Amino acid sequence: MLYPTHKRFGILWGLLAFPIGIFIGTVPVMSLDMTANDIFMIIICCYIGMRGALFGAEFPDIDSHTSIPRKKHPILGKVFDAAGVKHRGKYSHDFFSIGATFVIIYFLAAVIGDQFIQSVATGNSLAGYLAYMGLLVFVWITAISMVDFILWIANMIKNKKMWAIVNANRIKIGGVIGVFLMMILFVSGVLSLKAMLGGVELRQSLPASIMLVASLKIYIGFSLAGAYSHLFADMITKQGVSIFFIRISPMGVVSKVRKIPIVGKFLVPLDPKTGGKFEDLVRFIVTIACVPATFIAVMAISGV
Repeated sequence: MLYPTHKRFGILWGLLAFPIGIFIGTVPVMSLDMTANDIFMIIICCYIGMRGALFGAEFPDIDSHTSIPRKKHPILGKVFDAAGVKHRGKYSHDFFSIGATFVIIYFLAAVIGDQFIQSVATGNSLAGYLAYMGLLVFVWITAISMVDFILWIANMIKNKKMWAIVNANRIKIGGVIGVFLMMILFVSGVLSLKAMLGGVELRQSLPASIMLVASLKIYIGFSLAGAYSHLFADMITKQGVSIFFIRISPMGVVSKVRKIPIVGKFLVPLDPKTGGKFEDLVRFIVTIACVPATFIAVMAISGV
């Protein structure tokens, strides 16, 4: 599957991951007694989750030197090379390997994160300062990622002028978004001018640490959903993927059926190859499926 198709799969699986995230307690649920600031924080967490799903959707293809994900994540690409990861090999396109990777990372993040929050809660000044400074970095990264999201929308609607303007002013736009996010955090009491000047207190550092750890866990969890969406999409290609290092290729069988004289092309009218009409049809179906998936996600987050 091509990069745009994997992104659509990532969006779909990310949306469907919200009910699961809420069920296991990773994603918070909105309620009527919440303040506007709390609701805003949940929206940010949901955005982080979708960004994680999109990252996961491109993660398996970082092992390909010519892929767009490789160009976007060159450092991870070098790590893959150093580890001897081959494109569509036993690691990057195997359900077990990818699942084990993200589960282990999630477990480590949960354990270390909980200990970090505990250190902040017990009054560890260094941990409190790191939590507060980490939140400022988090705001900036989130702001820049929102600029990338705008660029993605411009590219999807094929508005070259919009893309060029946003790309040329990405730092300025990111700065404006960052200031807006910081204003929200100032109003909510998570950020304060006194704390920014070095007087970090528990009242600011504890919410900051909780938000950082929660966002990280959500990002990792949704990254797994996105990575599995990638493998599922590649499962309907001729090359297929693997489960427990055993190669499976349902479309390989379909391709053989298509080779049967006369009857084959009647049973399988479209050739299941990358970049062909079959993939266009799959991408269209997945795009349409994102509409009801969005309603499901919204209903789950709102507690309906």
